[in-house]
Amino acid sequence: MVNAPEDVRNLGCYDYVKRGERAFHIQTEITGGERMEIRTTVMEGGRILDAKIRPYQDREDDIKKTKDIIAAQHSLAVTDVRRGKYD
Repeated sequence: MVNAPEDVRNLGCYDYVKRGERAFHIQTEITGGERMEIRTTVMEGGRILDAKIRPYQDREDDIKKTKDIIAAQHSLAVTDVRRGKYD
């Protein structure tokens, strides 16, 4: 099994977004295993509404680039919630 390099294991984002009476949880993280990926999950009440998965090349040595990719993917999910994608 392949694991994420130590310096990227703790990278990720988490947001709690209210839209009207609804509360959404958005989480972006790097997952390890045979296939490394950056995964963003949109949840409401413990139910997964959507997930975006992007392959992650652990051989990329640029941590800033990795952080930027995580932030951009996470930001898109937050924007989707705020614009009513899951209404």
